[in-house]
Amino acid sequence: QKKENTSEKIIHCPKCQQGTILKGKTAYGCSEYKKGCHFKVQLEQFGKKLTENQILTLISKKQSPLIKGFTVNGEKVDGKLSINEVFEIILNAN
Repeated sequence: QKKENTSEKIIHCPKCQQGTILKGKTAYGCSEYKKGCHFKVQLEQFGKKLTENQILTLISKKQSPLIKGFTVNGEKVDGKLSINEVFEIILNAN
């Protein structure tokens, strides 16, 4: 079996379990979009542009590592992003 390059790692959609996650211009989203799965993660969350690694960790583990510099109500906060039961991105500030 061929070893996959980490940047080409296949991550299945946590919502529909059928599609794979694709990178778009403004978000990562499910390849099954045309079949009705609207799961996506914007590249920018709470005023902070995320790295590819942060987004892929969030999607595959349903929680990101600790990320510094989000903006909430005009204040800078650190926290972890997670995917809730209805597949929305939420910020758990420290």
